Amino acid sequence: MLVSRKWSGKTLADHRGDRKAWLTETLGLEPPDPARYAWHVVTPSDPDYLPPDKRLLYVVAERNRWQAALTEAKRRAQERDGNLSATGKVA
Repeated sequence: MLVSRKWSGKTLADHRGDRKAWLTETLGLEPPDPARYAWHVVTPSDPDYLPPDKRLLYVVAERNRWQAALTEAKRRAQERDGNLSATGKVA
């Protein structure tokens, strides 16, 4: 079985970081500052609490927005560069 860290020297966290850097660059975003975010457990009494069904709909809608933004960025890059794929086919 091939394990990526044996041939690339990268861990899963390294690969994840590479993908994150590629995505922020592709979308033209600034890399997020890790010190900007704080994680807290949300309880039903918190004003930001969403019930599970609404939270699921929010996450799905957010994912669709991200996918649309990535598709648009790829389209713009293709128009600018002519083609994104090394095989001559658009993915």
